[in-house]
Amino acid sequence: QAAQGDMRAEDPWLFKNELGYHIVFHQYNQSDTVTGGHLFSPTGRSWTACTEAAWDVSMRYANGTSKRVDHRERPTLLTAEDGTPEWLITGVEVGSKSGSFPNCWSETALTKIEE
Repeated sequence: QAAQGDMRAEDPWLFKNELGYHIVFHQYNQSDTVTGGHLFSPTGRSWTACTEAAWDVSMRYANGTSKRVDHRERPTLLTAEDGTPEWLITGVEVGSKSGSFPNCWSETALTKIEE
């Protein structure tokens, strides 16, 4: 669940479209898995948290293959002129941050948002 209880969230990305204001961010859950959170506000004053992850740690590629990573962080959204999200860009890490930094490596994920 997004932005509730013991969730730790960071790296917010704010954008606006015809529905209002949105913030996406990465959040750690109790198992230290990083997923995406989403907050929404029609006015920018009162915010509602989505109860489902905006993204998870699975990446699906155009060629049909997929990859599961440990962390997808630092979200950036590229939007159409009307503010509709088209691409989600995240940093990606494989390996445990807490126990094995030497075995942790990073890359970037680019995800096409489809309806």
